[in-house]
Amino acid sequence: MTFYLLKKELHMRLLLTYFSLVFMTTSLWAGVVIDSNITDLGSGYRKVRTIEKVSAASSETDQFTYLYYKDKKLGQASKYSISPSGEYLIFQDSTTGDIFLFDSASGKLELQKITKIVPVRKFSWNERMEYVKVRFTGKVPSINLPFE
Repeated sequence: MTFYLLKKELHMRLLLTYFSLVFMTTSLWAGVVIDSNITDLGSGYRKVRTIEKVSAASSETDQFTYLYYKDKKLGQASKYSISPSGEYLIFQDSTTGDIFLFDSASGKLELQKITKIVPVRKFSWNERMEYVKVRFTGKVPSINLPFE
């Protein structure tokens, strides 16, 4: 009886080790960049498009777009716009739908308080009046976000 229990415990430990290694390998390969393309957007901004492996278990890949200001990674963006002066950048985060405004003079990246998260259709700048108009898809009304 004791031999049987020891054999069963050893078998369980081997299975646990095997599944741990499989999980580690899968998670290690997920997010590995296979290819990237860098686009200079001007005023110190750049867009980096990557193709990343989704998991080690499959050959499936996905494409991501990241925004940078100089060496600072700002976020993963679906829609973005740089102000005419180049001082500001506004973008909608692709993972959360949140809208962020970046001020290159101060280096601040601020989450904009918006009650509903809806895909952005377009950003329009009015630097003289210090706001950016955000137009959404569907019948959601546009909003003006102030900046200083």
